[in-house]
Amino acid sequence: MRRKIIKKISGTGLIGIAQKAGQLLVSAILARSLGAEDYGVYAYALSVIVILSLPINAGIQQVVIRETATFELNHDWGLLKGLLQWSISVVLGISILVISLSVGIVLFFINDNSGILDPKTFMIAILALPIDSLSLIRTALMRGLRHPVSAFLPEGIVLPWINIALILWLLLHERSLSPPHAMSARLLSSMISGFLGFILVLKVIPKEVFSSHVNYHIKGWLSAIVPFTLFYGINLINTQADIIMLGFFRRPEEVGLYQSCIQLILPLSGIMLTINSVISPYISRFYEQENRAELAKISTLGARVSLFIFMPFCLIYIFKGQFILRNLYGDIFAQAAPALMILSGATLVNVAFGPVATILNMTRNENESLKGILLSAFFNLLANLIVIPRYGIIGAAITTLISYLIWNIFLWIRLRAKLGLDSSIVGFHSL
Repeated sequence: MRRKIIKKISGTGLIGIAQKAGQLLVSAILARSLGAEDYGVYAYALSVIVILSLPINAGIQQVVIRETATFELNHDWGLLKGLLQWSISVVLGISILVISLSVGIVLFFINDNSGILDPKTFMIAILALPIDSLSLIRTALMRGLRHPVSAFLPEGIVLPWINIALILWLLLHERSLSPPHAMSARLLSSMISGFLGFILVLKVIPKEVFSSHVNYHIKGWLSAIVPFTLFYGINLINTQADIIMLGFFRRPEEVGLYQSCIQLILPLSGIMLTINSVISPYISRFYEQENRAELAKISTLGARVSLFIFMPFCLIYIFKGQFILRNLYGDIFAQAAPALMILSGATLVNVAFGPVATILNMTRNENESLKGILLSAFFNLLANLIVIPRYGIIGAAITTLISYLIWNIFLWIRLRAKLGLDSSIVGFHSL
């Protein structure tokens, strides 16, 4: 079992590396082509879209992963069919509502002189909401069915690298690039990757699902979604608060500088997400089977594999961050090196505690995760309001580091109390 899990981690890890390398290259090309100010406009529009995706995606992805793993284990094909139909309907319905409200607000209240939020860039970006949301449902289904490699292929390989090709084509033909042009390239890339994902998911859905009589457990799914929604939403706000507040309190250039650091950290976060996506259905299965020994092994395995991969990158960022920023993004971005160093430390903190939130969520202890993220978010928002106006990107980075510590320590304590597990790299279990 361990060998199979490591093999899947390796496969999804390679896709994750390719994805984050593509995203990093996109950010470097855009930063150099747009300049710090326009790149800040582009990054800010994406951050606003991420916040708007909250009521659409919410906690539905985690519910689909967990319930799919359980339904496959018990061969409840009718419930799996119902879960898919229900989740797709919810995502499409809320997407239409969010787009309608957002477009109305932009048309009536925001113009070209309203600040960092550019109406044209925003209007193009919001069109990707239903496409990206449906892709999350498709990915969750494939992860729950233990096909993580196929699940991440469209967004991991196709989207970023098609995006690069389109941006380069625009630069070749237009000679210059604007934020709306860059966002249009991303929208088209999302459409292409979404179509490929649809083809792939049809190949992995068990045939019994199509022929089974559909059943629903909407009340149970809604009750599970509530804590997941709160967790996902607060975590989303938690991770985007610094960018949003930098755009509000500081200059657009600082948003661009901070975003360059985020883009360098994202490949590492993506690797952790990849590892967690592989072990999530196994955690759910082992918990349902009451196999605590395997549950303990897989929790420690996730932390140690992550640390083995992360450590070299974080050390390079800490000691050579200025060199990387200057050569990848341009001379003006080298001043963000201290923020990159602090964010690298925050990433190591996250890795050291292991997949603690994933384990709690997959073992029906999502309320504990919610408590932890609430505590962390309260500190993050309050601290950012105090330090960002005065200290800018350094204050934002320090706040991120401390909020990661608060969150992980709290969740680690609750995991020990609930399951007797230690998800950290130390891995001391009291089963």
